[in-house]
Amino acid sequence: ALNRPADANSSIYPFIPGRSVDGKVTPIYRWMGSSQIPSAGVPAPNWLRVDLGSNVWINRWVVKQMGSLGWSADYNLSDYKLQGSLDNAIWFDLDSVTNNSLNSTDRTFTAAKVRWVRVNITKGLRNNTNFASISELEIYDAPATDSTLSALSISNGTAGVTLTPSFVKTTTTYSTSV
Repeated sequence: ALNRPADANSSIYPFIPGRSVDGKVTPIYRWMGSSQIPSAGVPAPNWLRVDLGSNVWINRWVVKQMGSLGWSADYNLSDYKLQGSLDNAIWFDLDSVTNNSLNSTDRTFTAAKVRWVRVNITKGLRNNTNFASISELEIYDAPATDSTLSALSISNGTAGVTLTPSFVKTTTTYSTSV
């Protein structure tokens, strides 16, 4: 997510969304947003979204909180989740954190293919859930894996059947007589 385009449902100047993915971990270089409090007294979610630029496989995220900058853990986010999307319209949950007090969360999850990621914050800062702040958001590529076949064979129950052409992992079309 480093230096990728970022936006949010709200921000408090000068704590704009892009500051959460700029690689600088200081109190001024962070994102901060606030939400309206609905009539039930519970803040509406805040979110921070990053466009990764293309479809990529990811499996790790790090959220550096205000506590990592020397502030009290009361200024860390409480409840939030990482969501992913391929089209910036349909979102799916990748991982979630509840009742957080850690200064930095570093988590892995089952690899997923995404283009956009969003931190959806359902309960903001521990001392004021109406506000949300992220010093730095890091998203990591999943380790590359080879998804090609290593072998392919057909059997009629007792004996092998010959493939035409012979197996090659990059070939996708074969024929045979059974």
